[in-house]
Amino acid sequence: MEQKNSVNVDRLPNNASADAARAYVEEGRLPGGFVKHVLSNDFVGAHGRADGTNEAHMDDWAMWLFNDIPSSAWGSEEAVTEWCLSGGLNGDD
Repeated sequence: MEQKNSVNVDRLPNNASADAARAYVEEGRLPGGFVKHVLSNDFVGAHGRADGTNEAHMDDWAMWLFNDIPSSAWGSEEAVTEWCLSGGLNGDD
């Protein structure tokens, strides 16, 4: 699959969660617990699943949502499901 669009994850910690977040935004791949809760705007659930690094960067995760990804890609479980069904930024038009 040709990569047409990409998302900036520079403000996030350089770890597997950032990789999962990139794959979600670009390709619509459903992420695991921590990232899924962040994207669903469930920061209580995200805190409960965060490792020490991600917990220390919760503000960065919130800023990333607001500044770096499309608003239709986050905000609720339903929005996350719809984004995955769409194939993300590089989904079929």
